Amino acid sequence: MRILHLHLINFRNFAERSFYFAKTLQVITGPNGSGKTNLLEAVGYLSLGKSFRRTPDEAVVAWGARHFLVEGEVEDVLGVRHRLKVRYHEGRKQAFVNGKRVRALRRLFEVFPVVYADPLENAVIRGDTEERRDFFDDYLALLDPKYQRALAAYRRALRQKNMALKTPEAPLEPWNRLMEHHGHYLVEQRQYWVRRLNDMLRNGKRQILPVEQVQVEYEPSVRLQEGLLDRFAAEERERGVALYGPHRDRFHLLYRSYPLEEVASHGERWLIYYTLLLSLRDLLARTLNRMPVLLLDEPFHVLDPAFIRRLALGLEGQVIATAVAFPGLGEELSLWKNSAIL
Repeated sequence: MRILHLHLINFRNFAERSFYFAKTLQVITGPNGSGKTNLLEAVGYLSLGKSFRRTPDEAVVAWGARHFLVEGEVEDVLGVRHRLKVRYHEGRKQAFVNGKRVRALRRLFEVFPVVYADPLENAVIRGDTEERRDFFDDYLALLDPKYQRALAAYRRALRQKNMALKTPEAPLEPWNRLMEHHGHYLVEQRQYWVRRLNDMLRNGKRQILPVEQVQVEYEPSVRLQEGLLDRFAAEERERGVALYGPHRDRFHLLYRSYPLEEVASHGERWLIYYTLLLSLRDLLARTLNRMPVLLLDEPFHVLDPAFIRRLALGLEGQVIATAVAFPGLGEELSLWKNSAIL
C-alpha cells in the first residue's frame, strides 16, 4: 500500500494544505512545532478514522474552527486507487471510501492499513500494565474483526458490572455471564496471536535490527469458565470494582528470558521496540494481504548511523518518517527509488 495524496482542512495547525508522497521513503523535515507529527496523525486518520495518539476528535480541530476534513488517495499493490475521506463537524464524524459512506471505521483500515511508531515508546516499552495491554489489544483488533467486536462487547459488560457494584444488592450475574462469554474469546485469541508474533520475532528482522531473544509473554488473570466470576462477588463488592477477567490480564516483554525493564539498556529498548513494530507490520501484511504504510515519528535521533543504514536498506514498502533535520542517510538515500524530502 501507499498513499499518493493528502488534503487537509482545519486539521491541527493546517488551515488548508495538500501533500504528495514518494513511493518508498518520505522524510518530513522541519523545526519543532511545525506540524510533522500532525501530518503523520492525519495519514493515520485515513486508516483508522481516529487519532493514533488517542486524542479526541474535537481536540484535533484547528483553533477557532468547528470542523475538519482529511481526504486522500491511496494505491494498492495492483495499482488500484481508492479515495478515502474522514470529516468531522460539531461532534459528528463520517468516513467515506470511494465516495460511499461506510458505517464501520474498520473499513478504512482494510483498504489502507498503517503502522505507527510512537516516538515516546511509552505504550509498550515504558508503559504501565494497562497501557501495554491496550497496545496489544489495538493491534489484535486490527488483525481480527471478531476480536474487535468481542473486545467492545466485553468492555460494555465491564462498565455495566462496575456500575452495578456501586449499587448494593444489584445483580452481577448477567454481566459476569457476558464477560465470561466474550472474555473467553479474547483470552483464546490473545494466546493465538502472541504465539504467532513470537514466531515472527524468532525468525524475523535481524537483518535490519540484530535483536535476538525477544519474546512476548501473555498472563491471564484467571482461567475463565462459566460461573467463575461469581466466586469473587464478595471481594468485588467490598472493593467496588471488577477485579478479575481479561481487563486485568498482563502482557510482558522478555529480553534474554528476563523482564525487559530489568536487563535492557536504553538503546536496546529502542531496538526492541522497532523490532516489535516491524514484526507486527509483517504479521498484518500476511493477514491482510497488503503491506501497511509505516509511519515513523523521529526515529533517527535514537538510532546510530549503522542502524539508520540498516533501516534505509531493509524496510519494505512505503515509509513516512519525520526529522527535525535531514538525518544524513547519505549514500543510502540513493538506494531508495522515488524517495523524497518534504
